[in-house]
Amino acid sequence: MAEDRKSYVEVDRVGVLSLALSRGVTNLPIVVLGMLLIEIASSFNISVGLAGQLTTAFSIIAIIFSLLMGIISMKYDHKNLLICGLILYVVTATACLYVKEYWILLLVFAVSGIATSIAISMPNTLIGELLPIHKRTGAIGLTLAVVAVMFLIGAPVTDLVASNLGWRSAIFWVITPLTIVTVILVYIKIPKIPMNMVEGFSSSNYLDGIIEIARNRSALACLFGTILGLATFNLWLVYGGSFWRQVYGVSIGFVSRVMIILPLPYILGCLMADNLSKRSGKRQITALSTTLMAVFTIIASNAPSIWLSVALCLICNFAAGIMFTVSTSLTLEQLPRYMGSMMSVHSAAVNMGATVASIIGGIILISFRYSIYGVVMGIVGLVGALCFFIYTLDPSVKL
Repeated sequence: MAEDRKSYVEVDRVGVLSLALSRGVTNLPIVVLGMLLIEIASSFNISVGLAGQLTTAFSIIAIIFSLLMGIISMKYDHKNLLICGLILYVVTATACLYVKEYWILLLVFAVSGIATSIAISMPNTLIGELLPIHKRTGAIGLTLAVVAVMFLIGAPVTDLVASNLGWRSAIFWVITPLTIVTVILVYIKIPKIPMNMVEGFSSSNYLDGIIEIARNRSALACLFGTILGLATFNLWLVYGGSFWRQVYGVSIGFVSRVMIILPLPYILGCLMADNLSKRSGKRQITALSTTLMAVFTIIASNAPSIWLSVALCLICNFAAGIMFTVSTSLTLEQLPRYMGSMMSVHSAAVNMGATVASIIGGIILISFRYSIYGVVMGIVGLVGALCFFIYTLDPSVKL
């Protein structure tokens, strides 16, 4: 058994932080796009809905490569894969300084989807390989907190740089410096693990796991529920800033200040999720938090004032923190024997949530208002809640 190994390679707190930063960097492109869609659309003389398809581009590629990562990670060193993914972020952010055509920018963000697929899956994989089981929960908790903190850092820096140097420089300066620091930390603090020491080192195990997932109704329901629930949450990540600016006429500075506050209830939800799930069960808490997020999304996107909309969005973020944390645990526990395969497919589902949000937004916002978009995404979230409540099983509950 892997858990009986005595030879875990010790990694200190800075090493764990480097893995958390690696996962957190994946949120920076979303923060920048959410803040600057209007400027990007104006620069290329296109609609905000079409500009939002930049998110679709890298999300689709991220989905494809997330599924491939299960096989790729069995052939190449995980530390080197993570470093390559992070370097790709630097390359694409630098390319944005020189892109003059929208379709080329679309390709640049599509390439960044490869980086996203690596940086989402590899940190958790390395945590599982480098840390004994009693230390993993704390490490994953730190990862979730850092992901949210990226919004705290990214929004005001985006506002500052974009206001003075434009959106191209904002993309570069928000993403590149922190990513370079993270690459250095990962290179120095994360040890290499020989592939023959990795549990389940066999491509057949990965493919067997995919087959088992396809046969398991509860596992599939977890994945579909994750896609639909995160699609609802991603409304605010992809279009939230543009929504408040265009509907209520607030400035980019106001939105940047809101973006600083929004991660706080999300972090609180992540921290409370474990206790709530132990009291009421993971299936029930996941379904309830997804329902609350969906309902408050509908109300927030139709609120009569900016202050009420922001207040309700805070509740959405609190529910999202609970939903994302507990649903991830519920999903990964469905097939313990094939957890690697489940992690790979779950990573694809996370990226697909952003894709669904951006595609639906692009279609609806061409002809309709943000209020209609909010209602549609709220309904999508409610369907996701039903998937969790009706079709999933909680393996931790003794029947």
